[in-house]
Amino acid sequence: MPVPARLFILLLALLTACRPAPQAQAGPTATLTVEAARVVAVPPGVEETSVFGTLRNPGGRPCA
Repeated sequence: MPVPARLFILLLALLTACRPAPQAQAGPTATLTVEAARVVAVPPGVEETSVFGTLRNPGGRPCA
């Protein structure tokens, strides 16, 4: 799988990590935000890169 596709899947997983299952919703859902996300550009032929950003949980409960 190409690197950009792997990064997209990783970011998608991080963004949906705090979404509870529909039957588990007893109160407000947790919110996780990604701020200043960026991917480091690499020269042609390099198969690895880095992703940087800030994850914030403004809610009052931890994401599980």
